[in-house]
Amino acid sequence: MAANPIPNGISELLTMADDAADGLHELQVQLRDIGIKQNTEAAIRTDIDRVVTARRQYRDAQGQQDDRQDDQNTADRAGRRFLVAYRKRISGFLGDNPNAEWEIALDTTGSTRVATTIDKRQDQLQAATNYLTEHPDYADAALGITATIAGNALQVLSTARIALRTAETVTEDKQKELETAVKLLAKRMRGLLGELEQLLPPDDATWHLLELNAPADPDTPEVSEKPTLHPLGDGALEMIFTLPRRAKYAHLWVQQSGVDAEPRRIEGQFQSPAVVRGLPLNVPLLVFISGVNESGSGPRSAAANVTVT
Repeated sequence: MAANPIPNGISELLTMADDAADGLHELQVQLRDIGIKQNTEAAIRTDIDRVVTARRQYRDAQGQQDDRQDDQNTADRAGRRFLVAYRKRISGFLGDNPNAEWEIALDTTGSTRVATTIDKRQDQLQAATNYLTEHPDYADAALGITATIAGNALQVLSTARIALRTAETVTEDKQKELETAVKLLAKRMRGLLGELEQLLPPDDATWHLLELNAPADPDTPEVSEKPTLHPLGDGALEMIFTLPRRAKYAHLWVQQSGVDAEPRRIEGQFQSPAVVRGLPLNVPLLVFISGVNESGSGPRSAAANVTVT
């Protein structure tokens, strides 16, 4: 007995919902009223639009966050370069060993190194700004070491960090909105399935019109249509095929006329288009495919004839 699991992936859920909405619309075109009251085409499309909009806004927010992250990285690199030059300059006055004056000049205890974290580097830029303001004779404009330059680096970094935190908050909010929209659409599709189960026989063809499995369908995929084959030369064969309903991928079967009593399966899980190599050359072959899912393999297709060169 085939089921209609609600997909976990957003794209797959949208496809399922859109196919069902298309099927409901086709029923309206055919003037067939099967009795759907709650989970109508209009309701489904409203929920689809909510997911599509929320996903677009979430992706836009992610892009903005990435840009703000780049801005912060750029500002931090500039601030670090200033601090390296500043430390070298100040060491000419304070020496290289830690002391009380270094604690003021670089906001550090027991060290004269530039900090390894962005939080601390921002504090060090503030310390450098204050120290150069109080000791202008330690500045060197030619080297780009002044209180003004330190203050500018501090301001750029601080602004960039605030902008990134704001962008992260927006992204988190948009992610929550997307998750909510997806849950609503999934709930809508579960509601539709519930209505259909009440309204349709388990073997009614309307299930398939909505691109859904009928409860009476087997768990395994339906029979496959035979593949279209294109010899590519050098023993290669291209296969083009459509996966049957419920199939995740296809198995390939080959039978050499007059040699193989039964088709033999080629190792692999195939998606269309697929290229197979190493087949017997210059002899007639029969090629079949079968759809496969977690429940097993469906019936093989009709044979497609080919001679591989």
